Amino acid sequence: MAAADLDDTTRCPVATWCESCNRTEDLYVVTADSGMGGVFCMTLCGECCERPLPQFGVLEATTRVAEHCGHLGIDLDQMADAVVTARRAADVAESGGA
Repeated sequence: MAAADLDDTTRCPVATWCESCNRTEDLYVVTADSGMGGVFCMTLCGECCERPLPQFGVLEATTRVAEHCGHLGIDLDQMADAVVTARRAADVAESGGA
């Protein structure tokens, strides 16, 4: 089975406000690295997409990673496998090949 595309947001809900500044227009769903081996989705306005992402505590980030797994139709183990696969690919690309 191919690794899941963790940046896929097609099934992620768009909140009614930016989760950084509370703006209610020009909203986009984006993904972010939790810093703990997972990826989660959030809603940001166009301006906040250009700024550093808001920071979340461990519990909030963990909850959001689990929710994003649900949007992707995968479980946490599959998320972890996809993260490892992506990191390995990045390492190979950085080293210049095989």
